[in-house]
Amino acid sequence: MIRFVKASLCLFTIFFISFKVQGQEKQKPQYLLEPSDWGFEHIDFPLDFAPNISYEGFEELRFAPGMFDPSSEDYFTYAFVLALKNQNRISKKEIIDFLHAYYKGLSRSVAKSKNQEVDVSKIQVTEKRWVKEGSRKVLLVKMSFLDTFSDGREIPLFLEIELIPQNSKNHLLLFALASTFSDKDSETWASLYEIRKKLNYNLFIK
Repeated sequence: MIRFVKASLCLFTIFFISFKVQGQEKQKPQYLLEPSDWGFEHIDFPLDFAPNISYEGFEELRFAPGMFDPSSEDYFTYAFVLALKNQNRISKKEIIDFLHAYYKGLSRSVAKSKNQEVDVSKIQVTEKRWVKEGSRKVLLVKMSFLDTFSDGREIPLFLEIELIPQNSKNHLLLFALASTFSDKDSETWASLYEIRKKLNYNLFIK
């Protein structure tokens, strides 16, 4: 199993690195500074695996050590930030459209890199609703995903998405937590909520 997880992690890293400009210096975390023992990736827009997404800016990701181990409590558990230029609002429909384009493109591209076929029509948002958490407004999403990083199995993804305006700069952060585990009282989600607490809000892309 350890060999499987390491191989999948390597594939994940190679997959994203392959879309970076050749010779580009490896980017350091700006928003997702921790946890340092989670994997990190930086991807600039446009995304090669989802070219119909037209946002400007970049994405940062932190993925759990057990992300590619289906038996792990951290299976497909990660956080990501979209740092979007020239964008001061996004509707719920636009968020759902983004999720469909992003995850279908991701699954399709990974499958293609492994000479596999995948029916991305199975990747769909099945539940979505805004909730208030104190002064925060969070979009709760449940969707199905095809994990082509492993064996193409269909898995549920539970996401919490928050929009964070950058008031004076006409920019926007979309911050998301994701896991296959639905129990929000679990240690898995406790780790994700710690990432939210430590999110670096105080800078933006130049």
